[in-house]
Amino acid sequence: MKKISDIVKPFSEIIFGALFFLCYFNYLAFKGEALGIGIAATVISAYYLAIGIVNFVAGDKLPEGLKKVTDIVSISAFPLFIFVSKLLTTIDAHELLGPAGWTLIILGMVGSLGLAVVYAVARIVNKPVLTKIAYIFASVFVLVLLADILFTIDGFPTDLGNVVIVDLVIDVLYVSMLFASFPKEEKVSE
Repeated sequence: MKKISDIVKPFSEIIFGALFFLCYFNYLAFKGEALGIGIAATVISAYYLAIGIVNFVAGDKLPEGLKKVTDIVSISAFPLFIFVSKLLTTIDAHELLGPAGWTLIILGMVGSLGLAVVYAVARIVNKPVLTKIAYIFASVFVLVLLADILFTIDGFPTDLGNVVIVDLVIDVLYVSMLFASFPKEEKVSE
């Protein structure tokens, strides 16, 4: 299993960007909230495709500062998209939301925006306490992604036949990139 992950890892941003693009490209044909989500998804997926290709071609030749910035943007862009998506959905479809729907939307907005901001600050400041807080927000964001798969917008559970496989694959790819991006804790030898 380790060998498969080693093979796929250099391509994960490219695969993520391509699936993300294909999943939301049809949204550009709609109006209103769906068009806004489609535009945001297209821009962000183009970033993931571009940075994935640059990272694959350049490898370790990128300057350290630029690599750190692209890593931060790569991890923060998807949660920002989820925040924008949930905000636009709330504005457009607020009358469909039940109590559970409102709870999931609010949790999703707080978790996604919190992860994007706290992760960026933790990587810039490089303090262990902020990294632990970023881990907490990362866990909340994973819960948000899981809730998006398991529940409909109005808060009712999703039927097994209504689970979108591409969304599941996108979420798994992102979560693997997210937790791989955290700095490894150095073990202190006694």
